[in-house]
Amino acid sequence: MNKNEIGDFALNFRRQSVSDGVADRIRELIVSGSLEPGQRITEADISASFGVSRTPVREALRLLAGEGLVEPRTSGGFAVTSVRSSDVEGIYSVRSALEGLIAKDAAGRLNPEELAALEQIITNSFDSDVEKAVESNRAFHDFLENLSANSWVRTALKQINGHINRIRIIASHVEGRPAEAAAEHKLIFEAILKGDGKAAEARMREHIDKSTKSAIEVIKGL
Repeated sequence: MNKNEIGDFALNFRRQSVSDGVADRIRELIVSGSLEPGQRITEADISASFGVSRTPVREALRLLAGEGLVEPRTSGGFAVTSVRSSDVEGIYSVRSALEGLIAKDAAGRLNPEELAALEQIITNSFDSDVEKAVESNRAFHDFLENLSANSWVRTALKQINGHINRIRIIASHVEGRPAEAAAEHKLIFEAILKGDGKAAEARMREHIDKSTKSAIEVIKGL
């Protein structure tokens, strides 16, 4: 590799880092609902708001389009995609299978410190503040995912993570759902603690199935 090639590589790497950061920020705004379904997004607006050039913004929007979080408009720019019942069912069926494997893998493998940390997350998820409970819900799943020995599962989940977090917030709008989710997490934890991989997988899949139904309930009511 000559000096020019090295310089081009470094430039592309820096640009890629910026575009990833822009994509992360836009994804957060979509997941939180700050950018609403159908809302138009343009390179110029994002570039001005984030203080970056249009090139990394363009790359970020293409990345998010690949994830299905935004879609190109015929009139130019992009728009935030809507969440439909069929989307929830499709995405969460994949999530159920992947996270079921994670729970099964965790059973009997986590050390005492990891188990204690997971138990604390579950305790926090019973918080009466819905926003805090939802964040603890997310932390529970993220914790198990990060500890998974299966890198392929982690990679697959990363591809749909934006959708998962978006749907998670939708499901939390069902009255009492955050507390129910916390109780379901406790059952998953108990199976993991006992080293019962089969039960841990089953409890996880049951938990995600109930979250699916809650999210669909909200969407149909809109």
